[in-house]
Amino acid sequence: MVIEMMFTKFSVAFRSLWHKDLQDERYQEFSKKEWAKNLQKFSDGVIAKATEVCEQQFEMPPTMAQFIGLCKNEVNRQYVNKKEPSRPSNPETAAYHLNKMKEILNKRR
Repeated sequence: MVIEMMFTKFSVAFRSLWHKDLQDERYQEFSKKEWAKNLQKFSDGVIAKATEVCEQQFEMPPTMAQFIGLCKNEVNRQYVNKKEPSRPSNPETAAYHLNKMKEILNKRR
């Protein structure tokens, strides 16, 4: 389903450049299967985001390798943006570590 959406969006964004190679129905079906096979490791959300990047930033349709690269970038971006839940620091622990740092700094004098 997401591949159909991607092909439709690319046909709008890239018009004749995208349609030129996909005029033969058999070739179009083969292309969709190949794209689906090569993108199966990515979530629909990642593929949708990569499609959006292509629509906004590319002047020509992406190659499959370029699109896979965009998907990998999106996966990495999502991974980096995941934040660990923060815990409030314990004042006693903070005081202990501050005193240790002071000791180290005072020894250097």
